[in-house]
Amino acid sequence: MVVGALGQESPPAPPRDLGTIPPPGLRTPAGTLALPWSLPVSLAIPAIGVHAKVIGLGLGPGHALQVPPLTEAGVQEAGWYDLGPTPGQLGPAVIAGHLDSYRGPGVFFRLGALRPGNQIYVTRADGTVAIFRVDAVDEYSKDRFPTRQVYGPVGYAGLRVITCGGRFDTQTRHYLSNIVIYAMLAGSQPRRTDQARPGSGPRTRSRCAGGCPVSGRRAAVRGSPGGSAKDAPVLRARALRLAFLT
Repeated sequence: MVVGALGQESPPAPPRDLGTIPPPGLRTPAGTLALPWSLPVSLAIPAIGVHAKVIGLGLGPGHALQVPPLTEAGVQEAGWYDLGPTPGQLGPAVIAGHLDSYRGPGVFFRLGALRPGNQIYVTRADGTVAIFRVDAVDEYSKDRFPTRQVYGPVGYAGLRVITCGGRFDTQTRHYLSNIVIYAMLAGSQPRRTDQARPGSGPRTRSRCAGGCPVSGRRAAVRGSPGGSAKDAPVLRARALRLAFLT
């Protein structure tokens, strides 16, 4: 969606250098155990009113990261990169989604309004809810995206939540920046038995209509359902370069 041209509310932009990005060598805090492999089912970010289904995203033609489809339902879904760790495992789990489309605001329209200390809840297929605390919120120009910093291996159970941001180029019809949320596992809890389970989880990948995002070479392996958390795969720094076009 061309936000400015259509006269719609502009998405919030984070201040520069908001919070502190945990160093890669940092370990998961004492008393907080990394979780075993389990598919993410839904995502909740109460501070910005997000409650979304999570689908699986792989790599498409040209080793580009798939994104949720540009449909009325797809722009409201979050996508987990299914060749990396599941949320709660050791390593940087990646969840991405649309900022908006021509239909209106997308699932991560207000992602730039998050602040350090806000919490992110990822409900998993095994009935656990992984609770993440936001450490930092940053915006990067797509032509200077810090691939290693965002996707490189870390010694803790981390989460990266990513969408578009910055100025919208009316000539190319693309946003020129990305917003990245850095978060760390703070704990877990059982899913409430009265909480409806949205959808069936990320079993089916969706391809971005119109040849959307991300270039890069495939350099990560799928997590093993039978493996321990310490054996969880991590994204290699050169696996992806985020370049959402919506």
